[in-house]
Amino acid sequence: MLTGNQTEFVMLLTIAYTGMRWSEALAIAPGAVRKEELDIHWKLYELGGRFYRGYPKDGSKRTVDIPPFLRQLLANYLGQGRKLRCPCVEREGDDRDDIPWCHGDEYVFLGARGGHHQRSHFSERIMRPAADGWYTGRSNRPRMPVLVDLNQPYPGAILPPWPANDPAAPPHVPQRRRGLRQPPADAALASWLPVLNGLTPHGLRHGHKTWMDEAKIHRSLSTDRMGHEVPGMDGIYGHITPGMRRELLSVLEDLWTTALQQRAAISRSSAVPMLDALLKNSAAPNSLPETEKPDL
Repeated sequence: MLTGNQTEFVMLLTIAYTGMRWSEALAIAPGAVRKEELDIHWKLYELGGRFYRGYPKDGSKRTVDIPPFLRQLLANYLGQGRKLRCPCVEREGDDRDDIPWCHGDEYVFLGARGGHHQRSHFSERIMRPAADGWYTGRSNRPRMPVLVDLNQPYPGAILPPWPANDPAAPPHVPQRRRGLRQPPADAALASWLPVLNGLTPHGLRHGHKTWMDEAKIHRSLSTDRMGHEVPGMDGIYGHITPGMRRELLSVLEDLWTTALQQRAAISRSSAVPMLDALLKNSAAPNSLPETEKPDL
């Protein structure tokens, strides 16, 4: 939402609507995205700024159904001809190392510069500002509110970080250095309000399980989808049926439709091109029942 980057938009939706782990999302290869299913067979581990591939936690390789809207999003995203090969290369000594380092391969979700998303960087630069409305503080600087220029299409253009207003502190004088973008003099300043304080990619995984619980999805299916095993007799004799799978896909599709309508009720524009197109084609916000309209 903040960056306008389609990769983050599609990746976070994929995590939210499949329940996969962050590291599993990083490891998704183009060939894992099938017409109606997604293979979750690998995980990218991060170690010392480098990445290596391994099996998911507890060996939880699985294939999950994906709802129709997500199938279309992934197909459109992959059809844009974007670069999918990471820039990882072999380093001296890798052949003597027991760690299967990534030496360059194709992955669906790469960062803006073509490399893998590092968890700390993604959190500090993307997730925390969007979820909390604040840039994370460091030892040499306090946390700062996210400011936008509302002269630009909703949700506004992101402005350089600026300290929060403190009447007791001296006025802030921005540094002028090459590469630091200065806000326009006529900027219509506004603070970015939190989407959900504390939200993380792993929190989206928790949310997926909660959605299934609320919809009373059968335990065998929900547990398998999360990459776990059902213990005891239920795990031995319980089986997933096509009817269970269809029910879950219907629930997820309805959740997405409602979410898109609620977002359209706020604004029919977005900095993310794919979302912008969806909003402009979505059902009119006033078609929502009164109880489903968002608080504005």
